[in-house]
Amino acid sequence: MGAFDEAGYEQSVIELFEHIGWEHLYGPNIERDYRIPYYSDSFERALSRINPSLPQEVLREAERKLSDPGTGSLEQKNRIVADFLQNGVPVSYVKKGEETSTLAYLIDYVHPVNNSFQIINQWTYVEKSEKRADIIL
Repeated sequence: MGAFDEAGYEQSVIELFEHIGWEHLYGPNIERDYRIPYYSDSFERALSRINPSLPQEVLREAERKLSDPGTGSLEQKNRIVADFLQNGVPVSYVKKGEETSTLAYLIDYVHPVNNSFQIINQWTYVEKSEKRADIIL
């Protein structure tokens, strides 16, 4: 058996996910803000599909909370984001003159077809320095 290099491994993982129906995208071909660690265009479309009854400004609030989960340690922020993924993002808005609180769901566990399933390779993210993940899901 021949050597299995990094590019071969990456391609094998991509093919595996394509085989189960995930969409493959190549990171450098996606026009976006490199300071945002996720694919915001795809995220915004999925958020609207998952939460069709919520106004766009409420969905933008949910995205802001996801992008900035507050102060604290990295572990604390990860716990907050994990809670958002599992249980939804708490949001509030005015509906028929009354303040309404609800959850904006990031994942549709009941109707998975509403979610976006993408595998993206060579995804660059710039925080304090430039980072490039071989693969993100």
